[in-house]
Amino acid sequence: MPSANTVLILKFGQCPVIGCTQAAIAEHHVLYELHKGGPVIKGLCTEHHDWITRRQSHAARKQRHELSDKQRWYFWYELVEGRMT
Repeated sequence: MPSANTVLILKFGQCPVIGCTQAAIAEHHVLYELHKGGPVIKGLCTEHHDWITRRQSHAARKQRHELSDKQRWYFWYELVEGRMT
């Protein structure tokens, strides 16, 4: 009998972060409807979704305005390519 994680991976796919073996059950908005080219929604495991959401929220608060499209994509690629720790 397959593990629960295997069943979830078959249903949702695997988290795209290098080295992660969890199911991508959380939907992350790289871009929202208001952004050019949006919405863009990508799957992540819950741990990585929580992580990128916290990092982006912190960055937006620090600069005192929303992240640009370019910044949002930067965070996405830094995370999935394993450079964000």
